[in-house]
Amino acid sequence: MKNLRIFAAVVMTMMLAACSSTDPLVQYAKDVDNLTNTKCGAPTRAALEESAKMKLTRTGKDINCELIDYGMPCDMAWEGGFYVDCRMEEGKMKVNFYETTHPELGRTCMCYINIYFTVRDVEEDEFMLMLRDKEVGMVSFKEHSTVYIDLWSNDMSYDKDFDYKPVLTKFNYYEETSADYINDEGFTYGLPERYFSISSANDHLNKSIGIYYSNFALPCEMTKLDMVMDEEEDGTLVLRFVTDHGQIDSSDKPGCDRMGFMSARIHNPPKECHLKVNPHTVKTTGEDGVERDETVYDYDGLYKFGDKIRINF
Repeated sequence: MKNLRIFAAVVMTMMLAACSSTDPLVQYAKDVDNLTNTKCGAPTRAALEESAKMKLTRTGKDINCELIDYGMPCDMAWEGGFYVDCRMEEGKMKVNFYETTHPELGRTCMCYINIYFTVRDVEEDEFMLMLRDKEVGMVSFKEHSTVYIDLWSNDMSYDKDFDYKPVLTKFNYYEETSADYINDEGFTYGLPERYFSISSANDHLNKSIGIYYSNFALPCEMTKLDMVMDEEEDGTLVLRFVTDHGQIDSSDKPGCDRMGFMSARIHNPPKECHLKVNPHTVKTTGEDGVERDETVYDYDGLYKFGDKIRINF
């Protein structure tokens, strides 16, 4: 009887091992890395899913994936707010997003973000793509290395890239006063430099332009500060500071001990563009002696991706 129990245990162990080795969810789970996203720049309650697109690029056995203007609940559209699960099963690539909890955010709004990730070691040259349990269509890399997909219509193209629209996201600021730099003996030390800078970042497929202000003179009466971006017909990008009292003008600045430190990021930047930053009004006197208002910018010129610019005030 004892030998029979031992034999049954051995048979059961062999059966479990056989089952686990043939389980498609285990055997064909793919490695996913380089996961980044543009995070939530402008929450909305509107449905804009018809603008979502996907780009797949084959490099060796890896596939780089880009989801453009993809709608996610606000509690998922933040750094670390979700992870990607990708599995190959019976000729299908199944891509799903699973959230991690963020107790401070809710599901009452949507964010439209860009998502970038890489799927490793894909042997198949052709497969049915499924995104969040919905069939998108048959994808083939037999003759092309890149596939473009309109996720609203499921139309596919192998030779035309998408029109990536620049998006301003992640505006942050905090403020200090000169009193924060006075030591116990009453001496002022180490006041931050006043400058403005532009730089580029290339995080895998997620390219962006960073804007940073150090020790920016803030208006006396301001209680709220934000930055907005407008794109003019000729492609010029105009970045403006907006307060609860309207746009910042030079007349607001003097007389207050408020030092602002602000940063923002432009995703989907063009390779080069005309960039105007912080239009504001100054008083000028013409040759006729008449005083006039003139609009000037902290930066007004051609910016090429990869340039580093710093302007001291």
